[in-house]
Amino acid sequence: MAENATLYNHIVLPPQLPQRQDENLRDAETLLVDRLLQVSRCMRDLDPPAHKPTPAGHPARAELWETVRLSLQTCRLVNVGGRVERVQLKKAFRDMKDDFLVLYIACQNAGLFIYFPSEYVQAHF
Repeated sequence: MAENATLYNHIVLPPQLPQRQDENLRDAETLLVDRLLQVSRCMRDLDPPAHKPTPAGHPARAELWETVRLSLQTCRLVNVGGRVERVQLKKAFRDMKDDFLVLYIACQNAGLFIYFPSEYVQAHF
């Protein structure tokens, strides 16, 4: 039950804002990523039977949720203890295909969402 309260206070603004930073911030971040990984596995496993076609050109939902799961796992490896691990970040960029990456920039209390489109889009001006 305490885990749910911790997650709630870090996902939404509680009625009474804390007057200082939580001492267990890293634990809350780990708990949140763990919960998101658990949900992505559940959603992946709820894919409709193979006899139900997906719209033309669209991957099956299970494939999309697996991409989300793999991206979250990569984010866990890259963001460690409030720092971005350089070696893991380089590896993540090399391995990046249709997935995404979220970097947590602790000193700015900001997140950076990075993705590469699956198709190369060329703009003409």
